[in-house]
Amino acid sequence: MIHLEKGEILYNEKNMVVCETGDYDENQLVLVGEINNPAYPPDFPLYQYVAYYIKYGTEPYSNSEVYSPDLSY
Repeated sequence: MIHLEKGEILYNEKNMVVCETGDYDENQLVLVGEINNPAYPPDFPLYQYVAYYIKYGTEPYSNSEVYSPDLSY
């Protein structure tokens, strides 16, 4: 679980903020607003980002990782 606070700035997107405080699964989409948008207040949800990306600035899993399903049943 990843805890995010309303108004928390995204790790890699300094003009974006979290719209709702909560505990999120790392792959859960979180509503995000834009700080410098003159048409909307920062807490108005315009986008959705994965919680892990908001907190750490990367995706939780790299595309270079090879998926190998466990077929030993």
